[in-house]
Amino acid sequence: MILSIAYVLQVVPEDFIQPARLWEVLGRTPGQQENLIRNVAGHLCGARERIRRRTYEMFYRTNEDLGARIERATEDQVPRSNVHSAATAPPDTKV
Repeated sequence: MILSIAYVLQVVPEDFIQPARLWEVLGRTPGQQENLIRNVAGHLCGARERIRRRTYEMFYRTNEDLGARIERATEDQVPRSNVHSAATAPPDTKV
């Protein structure tokens, strides 16, 4: 017998305390916040638009400056020929 249990993880404000503090700690060493932004943007730029937008929301909730900088850096790297919006994603695509 196979049992399946669905669990919905709720994101609460407390989930953003530790990442916000890490962002502050990174700010103490020159260049470290920029390294984080560059690393996240470099990986996120290949994601579909819907996923990118949801990810930006999480970073904005951590710190508004962090969210804005990641969004700007990521969108600057998104290949224009590969831009996928949620409206044009194939219906069978799970995002």
